[in-house]
Order: sequence, then structure tokens, then C-alpha cells
Amino acid sequence: MALEDQAIGEELPAPRQGVSPVVRIRGAWRALPGFLFGFRQPAIIGELTVRTDRDIDLALLDRAMADLTRDFELPLPEATLDKGLVSRALGLAIALQNNYRIPVQGDFYVGSPRPVSEDRSSFEVAFPYYDQAAARIALSWAIPTLNRLVEEAGGGPAGASATDALSELGRRFAEHAPPNVEIVNLLRAAIRQAIPVHRVIANVYCYGTGCHRRLLDSTVTDGTSELGCRISRNKVQTAEILRQGGLPAPRQLAAPTAERAVAAADSLGYPVVIKPVNLSQGEGVFAGLKDAKAVREAFEAAVEVSDMLIVEKHFHGRDYRLTVLNGEVIKAERRIAGGVTGDGHSTIAELLALKLATPRFQRILRTGRKQVLALDDEAQAMLRELGLAADSVVEDGRYVQLRRKNNVSTGGEQVLVPLDEVHPDNLELAIRAANLLDLDLAGVDLIIPDLHRPWTETGALICEINARPEIGTNTTPTIHDQILRELTGPVSRIPVHLLIVSDDRIDNVAAFEKLAGELSCNGISTQRAVWIDGKRLPGQPEDAFAGARMLLRERMAQSALCVMPFAEVIAKGLPTDWFDSIRIETPGKVSASLVNGLGPQTDSLTGFTGDG
Repeated sequence: MALEDQAIGEELPAPRQGVSPVVRIRGAWRALPGFLFGFRQPAIIGELTVRTDRDIDLALLDRAMADLTRDFELPLPEATLDKGLVSRALGLAIALQNNYRIPVQGDFYVGSPRPVSEDRSSFEVAFPYYDQAAARIALSWAIPTLNRLVEEAGGGPAGASATDALSELGRRFAEHAPPNVEIVNLLRAAIRQAIPVHRVIANVYCYGTGCHRRLLDSTVTDGTSELGCRISRNKVQTAEILRQGGLPAPRQLAAPTAERAVAAADSLGYPVVIKPVNLSQGEGVFAGLKDAKAVREAFEAAVEVSDMLIVEKHFHGRDYRLTVLNGEVIKAERRIAGGVTGDGHSTIAELLALKLATPRFQRILRTGRKQVLALDDEAQAMLRELGLAADSVVEDGRYVQLRRKNNVSTGGEQVLVPLDEVHPDNLELAIRAANLLDLDLAGVDLIIPDLHRPWTETGALICEINARPEIGTNTTPTIHDQILRELTGPVSRIPVHLLIVSDDRIDNVAAFEKLAGELSCNGISTQRAVWIDGKRLPGQPEDAFAGARMLLRERMAQSALCVMPFAEVIAKGLPTDWFDSIRIETPGKVSASLVNGLGPQTDSLTGFTGDG
């Protein structure tokens, strides 16, 4: 199938007059729904040509690329000139997508050169994709950018036009990226851990195969209680459940109007918090409100995102997120609101300018997003409450908070707390809170003066339980690897065998059953049906590729034989990323394109003849 019915090259800008691009698209490209050997994601295949009459210093080119892509992690390119240019174009396209939260495996394939003219060679190429449109955008930017870098004198730094274009690309990629970062983190973890994964529908992905498979929608698993999710989305109901379980939960009063909010705050006593009943991740939350004026202002801001507001008494303590998975705390973080730390001689405005110049905040600007920390109305109001102003100089080490919420998305920071330093009573508190809502994976937000001391001594407040927690990677880069291994088990895939047959042999069921018995497979898939333990499953797949996917998602499958016709393997690719064995009905008749798709596994192919 054509790549979204378009050739990649349609988005490429026309080369400058009189200039022949070093790297060019050739012909139409195809996006397979399935895999090629060595890829953990579906593959795009096509052809690139390279000029062979240019003398290019690859070291200088790499320095220019590094200057342009300082936020990117580029794959290691080929050393040879022609193949090296192709690998740099593909690597740049992949790195670009990963930089904008589109998870793509870093590997790609570049074939051997084939002369197409006196000054050009052609290369068959393939690379994995998450989203077809995103892949097209990335390659259509990477190729002219690489050509422009080659043209610049000495292969020097990229011009401003290429750098400025990155911000616009960020906005374009946002339409094609997963809707939240946890999907990105889990997909990247699956790639690192060689856990088979494919999209089932929308944002639901299947991790693992057969009896090991798990379905996840972000951090909601197929074992997460739907009732628990529903309760957790309502803060009033969550607090009531926690109180019934004897756990510390806030007392809350409804605030349908600003005047009712002020009356509630007067009744509870200042300071107070205003928050929506039905939103999470800090949206619409305003904490530390110390007077009626602050309550009214917070109400007017919060009612913009929800008309279901409550007021609760502010609890003094530090803000922690404890992540619970299957009855165990796997991570504890302290969350600190955005602000600056005094040095004894710089003003608050100067300290903020220094912070905004750090790599983290500069990267936010380069990706086209609005700066999350500024001396805006919220920051000015907080400074006034502290008796400070933008030109105030604060003592060395004093932290000045400029945001009411502790979220990273508003400039906050996270500090990892080693689990062996958390008091066991506080770990048990988080575990019990998750259990009360029957949540297998949950984020428990705990306000407590000191996480190292038991909550029964210091006091504490569970302010929220998130059934779709953002876990993050800033302090724990491999936490999602741990989560997937816990969910799928130490072995994430069942044995899978592939049998490739000619179209007229696809109904040779008796022979397939015989082979499945020899391979100890309790599941068989064809383009007609799927069988497990000798019983045909209800329903009929669209084709053999769909039949294999059906079988690999069945929890009763312990070992699988997938039967596919020649033409379908060539047209769609492989239904999973790895097979324990591949058999071809008539190996001598295998086409070159089929061998390329199967890769090194063809070295040990065995023939198959069924006497059915």
C-alpha cells in the first residue's frame, strides 16, 4: 500500500536552481502494517539515491548536524560516504520524531548500492514507524536539511532557517504523537526490553503474546478496576472511601459560587485549597489561599476548567507521589513547585533568568512550547504574600516558590526518595489506599511533613489517588521496563512459528495440524480461521495477517503456528517481530523481496510439504 496514498517526496521542497541534491527520494514508498526482521515496529520501505561525484567531509557534516540537533540522540551512522549519507538522513528522521515524543526504534536498514546513473547510486532502505504521517513529515524535513548542511561551506553549522523550523515541526508532530507521555515511555520500554507490542485500537496496546499478553491504555491496565477508576476521578468520593477505611483524607465543602467558596474557606479556616472534583494532574488546583480575595481569584480561574469545585483545608507538609504496582510501592518522589533558590546577591528576576537559560527550559522553548515559568500574575501574587518583589534579593539557599501547583508541567521539579528511606508505615499507607479502590497501578498523592517518619506521628493527608498515574522518567529512566516486566512476567512471548505457503495450499488444515503437533503448538492461525486446543474460535479473520494477530492476543495460546501465503507476507510484512522458526513450503521458489523481509532467519529455513 502507498504511504497514506502519497509518495514521501511530495512534501520535499524543490531544490535550489542549479543545485543537484546529494540525497534524493526515488519512487513511491510503502508502509507495511507488519514487521521486517530486526524491527520492533511496523516498517516503511523505499529507495534513496546519493550522488557519487561529491567529496564530502563526514566529520564536518556530523559537527554541523550535532549543532542543529543538540536535543536529539542520533543513531551511529555508517562510515562510508554514500551509505553514510543515507544512514544520516534516516537517523535524522528517526531522531527528530523521538525528540517530539513520537516513539520510534533507532534501528534502520540500508541495502547495498546499485548504480542508477553515472553520478548516482540507489539504496533500498527501511525504517520503523509509529505513525505514517509523522514518518513522512520527518523524512521530508531530514532530507533537504541534510542537503542544505552539505551545501554550506565546510559543512558548518545549520542556518537559522533550519533551526527555526524545528519549532514549527514540533507543532506538526503534536498532532501525531501519543496523547500522553506514559504511552511513549511504555512503548520505548517495550522496544528496549524486546517485548512484542502492537496497537490494538486507538491508544490500547498489546504487550507480550499469548498467555503472557497484557493490554494497556497508557497506565491503565486490563486488570485495573473500572469502578476504582470511576471513584478516583471524583475527589469527594475518593475522600469518603479513604475515611471509611480509616485513612487520612481531607474534609471538603462544595463551592458552586465564589461567595460559597469564601464561606467554605471561612468555615474551614485559612489557608485553603480550591480544586475541581472531577479533574486530575493538578488541573484547576489552587493551594495555599490565605484570604477571601485569593479565594475569589482562584475560584474564577478554576471555574474556567470545571464547574464542580470544592474547598478543603490546606494541610501543611511536603508533597509526595508514591506509585503502587500490584501491592508494592515501586517509586516515591517529592514534588516541588516551580521557583528559584537565592544566592545572597542576585535578585529574584535575575535568578529566574538564569534558570530559564538552563538546558531544560531552553529545550522547552526550542520545541515550540510556551515557557512554563515566568514572573506573571501568579508569581507576582505569591511574591507579595511573602513580602517580596521581582527585584528582591533573598538569602543563600532560600527557596522562593513562584507557582502554587507542584506539577512539572508548570515548572516544578521532582526529587527521588529512595524507598529504603521511606518509613514502612507510609509505604503501607499508600498500598492500602490503592487497595481500597482496587487499583493495581496507582499514584497516591500524600502530603506529609516528613516521609521518613510514620504518618501516625506527624499527621498526613491523602489528597488524591490517580488511577492513570504519570510516572515519569526524570528520576527513574528505566521504571517502565520494571512495570512491563512485572505485568507480562519474566517471559513476555510465547513460542511462535511461521509457515509460508503458496496461495493454493492455504486450506491444507490437516497438514497444518500435523506440523503444529510436531512443534507442540496449541494454536493455529490461517486466513480462514484460528484454532486453539483443536477448537475453532468464533469469527473469521480478514486475512492471514489478521488471523495471526488474533491468535497472538489470545490468552489461551501457549505456542502458536501462524500460516501465511507468500503474497501476503510480501504485501504486509510479518505479524510479529520474532519467530522461533520459519518454514517455507517450497524454499527454492522464494522471491528476493520475501527473503529481505525475513532477514537472517532465512539462513536456517526448512522446507514443508504437507500430504494432508
